Amino acid sequence: MSKIVVVTNRNRQEINTLRQQLQAQYPAHELIMQPTYTCMMKALLSQPAAQWPQLIFLDQYHTNSDTFSSLKELKADSRFRHIPVLMLGAIATYHKMRQNPHVAA
Repeated sequence: MSKIVVVTNRNRQEINTLRQQLQAQYPAHELIMQPTYTCMMKALLSQPAAQWPQLIFLDQYHTNSDTFSSLKELKADSRFRHIPVLMLGAIATYHKMRQNPHVAA
């Protein structure tokens, strides 16, 4: 079974809702929820490449962490750059853009 890793720091109720929504969209995949990017990286590094996910969702919803920085770090690593990444929420980046509109340009 293919794996999808979801990095999210939502609360338990929101995680359950997100899991249900994603499971409906990806019924043939195993969803693995990770609370932080660091936890996900530790899990990836502890597994053989054959067990790495087919897709990663980055959803840093309730935090000041910069989801784009996590994405850049992941894609800079030649071992993981082939794994597609979807960003569900980049709230920290959104706040930065509101503070400095020129960032979006």
